[in-house]
Amino acid sequence: MAIAFIASAISVAIPTNESSASVGGRVTAAIIAKFFITFSFDGVYLWCAELFPTVVRSTAFGTSSAAGRLGSFSASYIIWLIRFHAALPYSIMGAICLQAAVLGLFLPETKGTPTLETMDDMNKDEEGPGVVLLKSKDDMNENDKTEA
Repeated sequence: MAIAFIASAISVAIPTNESSASVGGRVTAAIIAKFFITFSFDGVYLWCAELFPTVVRSTAFGTSSAAGRLGSFSASYIIWLIRFHAALPYSIMGAICLQAAVLGLFLPETKGTPTLETMDDMNKDEEGPGVVLLKSKDDMNENDKTEA
């Protein structure tokens, strides 16, 4: 995603005159950005299978797929912003790529670790900055009893 951001930034930096060199440069940078966005999407799709426990994996895939479809739907309208400024669509896509790259840094590393099978497996592994700890109903009831 970081490379897609850089390619989008290069597209924005190229002047918007009608010379064949500038048009070719913008198209080339946009194609490179599109390639790395597609490459990242495939990687995130595989990563999603490793992050979610088996019991909620299909729900997580469905939710992620729905969010991706909403993003692809809205992306077709972002191109119309070229009427206001030629660099605006590239800037928006570049900002989204940068945001995704930064947020991806907070996800836990899954290399060499077994996939999570239950929600309780998420509570057992408390290492790593990106692990989300979910409390079960029993844990929440025990906390309520101790606070009262």
